[in-house]
Amino acid sequence: MPAVKFGHDLDAMLAAMITDDTRLIFVANPNNPTGTFIEGPKLEAFLDEVPRHVAVVLDEAYTEYLPAEKRYDSIEWVRRYPNLLVSRTFSKAFGLAGLRVGFAIAQPELTDLLNRLRQPFNVNTLAQAAAIAALNDKAFLEKSAALNAQGYRRLIEAFDKLGLEYVPSDGNFVLVRWATTTQPATA
Repeated sequence: MPAVKFGHDLDAMLAAMITDDTRLIFVANPNNPTGTFIEGPKLEAFLDEVPRHVAVVLDEAYTEYLPAEKRYDSIEWVRRYPNLLVSRTFSKAFGLAGLRVGFAIAQPELTDLLNRLRQPFNVNTLAQAAAIAALNDKAFLEKSAALNAQGYRRLIEAFDKLGLEYVPSDGNFVLVRWATTTQPATA
């Protein structure tokens, strides 16, 4: 399914991709690698339309970078949509990329399926301890998000000065169009 404005086209997904054979839909929000964002009400309307036999994975790896006015309560949605699985990571804003730890929230029917597929001891004790500590370190998370926002502003100011096209991002990265030119080699 082609992207629209560098993001997910939820209406097209509903119209074309969901059939009786469809079992899984994956939506990253904010999206990677574009940084585009789908507003909560639009996502919720999408979830209302997805048949219950289709699992929806909502990947929120960059959600901690969102400003408060863009946030929505996906955890509450899990209570309402038995086919929804919300996944998050400690690799980004929490700064634990090397530990490869994250989590998913879903109703028991989906988590039971995941437990059947996962490898035993897939997250080590150190990673689990670090994740628990990170969840309780609100000051670090706020500092991480603020530093990301500051860096983002600096980057887009530079891109604007250089006349480079970029996609506004809600992640910790920016998609930029670089013009490529080939110069003849000189001897």
